[in-house]
Amino acid sequence: MKLQTGTYLQGDKYRIIDLLGQGGFGITYLALQELADRKVCIKEFFPKDYYNRETDTQHVTLGSQGSAEAMERYKEKFIKEAKTIARLDHPNIIHIHDVFKENNTCYYVMDYIDGESLQSLVKREGALPEAAAVAYIREAGAALGHIHSLSINHLDIKPGNIMVRKSDNRAILIDFGLSKQYDAMGNQTSSTPVGISHGFAPMEQYKTGGVSEFTPATDVYSLGATLYYLVTGCVPPQASDIAEDGLPELPAHLSAGVKRAIADAMQTRRKDRVQSVDAFLALLDDSKVAAAPTPTPAPAPVVDESTRIGVATVDESTKLGEAPKQEPKRVETPKRVEEPKKEWTPKYDTKKPKQEKRKSRLWSWLLALLLIGVGTYFIIDANSGNNSSSDSGMKPDTSGEEQYYDYDNSYYYEGNYEMEPEEIAYKAEPMCAEYEETPEIYEPAEEAVVAEPAPYVPEYYYDEYGGYSYYDEHGNLIYVDQYGETTTFYFDEYGNMYDEYGELVPMAY
Repeated sequence: MKLQTGTYLQGDKYRIIDLLGQGGFGITYLALQELADRKVCIKEFFPKDYYNRETDTQHVTLGSQGSAEAMERYKEKFIKEAKTIARLDHPNIIHIHDVFKENNTCYYVMDYIDGESLQSLVKREGALPEAAAVAYIREAGAALGHIHSLSINHLDIKPGNIMVRKSDNRAILIDFGLSKQYDAMGNQTSSTPVGISHGFAPMEQYKTGGVSEFTPATDVYSLGATLYYLVTGCVPPQASDIAEDGLPELPAHLSAGVKRAIADAMQTRRKDRVQSVDAFLALLDDSKVAAAPTPTPAPAPVVDESTRIGVATVDESTKLGEAPKQEPKRVETPKRVEEPKKEWTPKYDTKKPKQEKRKSRLWSWLLALLLIGVGTYFIIDANSGNNSSSDSGMKPDTSGEEQYYDYDNSYYYEGNYEMEPEEIAYKAEPMCAEYEETPEIYEPAEEAVVAEPAPYVPEYYYDEYGGYSYYDEHGNLIYVDQYGETTTFYFDEYGNMYDEYGELVPMAY
């Protein structure tokens, strides 16, 4: 379905060399501008689900006339994209050299960037060092600031749309297919629906009319999400997930300025974000200050109090010879005044005879023996009473039909009913005996284990071009071409399919 290698366009001005990429609505070729002898990129408007190509003439035909009106609107938007890029003169924005119609479709010619996208770079090398990531973001931010000054929103900032030129390592912003032009009042000049790059698109791009008014904060969110991808190597969560669970914790080695820039740019509410690219880049400038080590003041010397007093007692005039050296005064400890000794007075009358002391000791021993005997009597009597009651098998006089259990002697009593010896022997067994024999009856029931829902695993379908498609967890159809370009198709409640521009897509059954 693509143009064959060696095909000429505009007479013999451009010659097709190779295929660079293919999306849902266009094909990008590497070509040679013959007279200038330079390589260029040529983008062809070719909705692959609607267009066919004649192999002998390379002429493009429409598969179904029912979509002719929609395809004409898309073609006009394609030309508008080329005109938008053509008037953007900035070193970090791709340049447009030519726009023309041929083969019943249209083309535009732009710079060929010999390099790779930031997406490919991270996939190949992993997360980038902070300094390299910030340098690329500054250059992409400079390009964004320029288009914002012209009241244009890019609306598709992501690592795949920022190329790195090999010759000078410069970041170049590409793919203005979803960009919107706004008038002097900040209102959009076209009502074409916007596309969505999950993880890099803010909440307002998911809403109908969410970007109908000009605001740089929408692109700032995507630029912050791109920086997140560069320093972590991971696609950021979708904006709805961040609104519910918050932004994941960033790596600890990042500077405070970079962390703050990402957090402030990726606020889910548009009014809570930094409102301009310049303000976002200023936060990255703060990262240099944050990264610099803060000198720690030297601790104050600890002066011993005795040393401090000793220094104070030295008279400086003595050093100069103006006055004789004075010895420090010695503080004499006052002498202890001894109190007059008191005469010892015996507690007991020493005149009492020793016989009375012996009598008091005797009475103490007799009283102790008496207490021990009485206590022993009561203990023996209590034990004998218990033994007699257990041996005799007597039951307490209980009334009523209720059952009682004697935990001390392990007996059941059922009112005044006279139980047979066999019954007594059976019911005299402890209650815990049954639990010990069959403990499983008394074990608590195991808590039911609720299985977590299995993660959604999409089924992939591959086409002949190396691309693939799948349905996401929301039921949307996602198509990814061989170069990583993503197109999302949506379904309404009646099963009709719409593309990312909101147009009805005819379905073949």
